[in-house]
Parts: sequence; C-alpha cells; structure tokens
Amino acid sequence: MTATLEIPDKLYQRVEAKTQALGRKITDVTAELYERWVAEDTSPPAADGAQEWLDAWVAMGGEACKDLPPGPTARELIQQDRQRLEAR
Repeated sequence: MTATLEIPDKLYQRVEAKTQALGRKITDVTAELYERWVAEDTSPPAADGAQEWLDAWVAMGGEACKDLPPGPTARELIQQDRQRLEAR
C-alpha cells in the first residue's frame, strides 16, 4: 500500500540522514516503527496496577532518552540553580 504523509522537513532530513548512515530504507524503518506501535499494549491500566503503569512509562522514558548527548539533566540543572540561589 502507498500512503502520503506530511512530515516536518527538519524531521524528515534527520530521518533520511540516519537511515542512509545505517544503510536502511526509510520505508523499512517506517514499517518497523508501525509494527512496534501496533504491537504495544495500549489498554488502560487497572486502578490497582498504577505502579506497573508508572514503571512502564518510566522505562519508556529511559528508552527514549538513551541516545541523548551527555550533560546535565534538567533535574540536575534545576538543583544547581536552587543551590546557587540558596547560597546567596
């Protein structure tokens, strides 16, 4: 099937550069991402499963952030600012 999608230019350029660097096709990566998304369990958590739900979201956040460049986190920057202000 063929589909037309509107993707922001800068995002598409980044995707294109990464797929070329990895020797992959954009269509293959797109299909893989759709497969992953469809396979996700999107059922709402049970009221008594709040901790498991939170753990899953924290794990997803960790996965999403694994390729970030090194440096202080937002939490560390805020803590540094607090310490700086308290030192006055």
